[in-house]
Amino acid sequence: MDKQDRARTLLADEFFSGVVESQREMYIKTILNSQEDDIDTRERTIVKLRALDEFIATLESFAKQGEIEKKRWKIF
Repeated sequence: MDKQDRARTLLADEFFSGVVESQREMYIKTILNSQEDDIDTRERTIVKLRALDEFIATLESFAKQGEIEKKRWKIF
């Protein structure tokens, strides 16, 4: 199984998707429920949220790599 297939399998997994969504919701709640003067907590949580989004984007990129390569060859 190559990277593309493994990424597709992981993204399609209900448990994995649920964990990712749960984590995303927790980060958003932390930001929304933080005290007005708790800037450090919000900033750290935003960094974590962005890292989670980048991780998922990387998996999606791996999963779509075959489609990207096919389109690349059609252009040239």
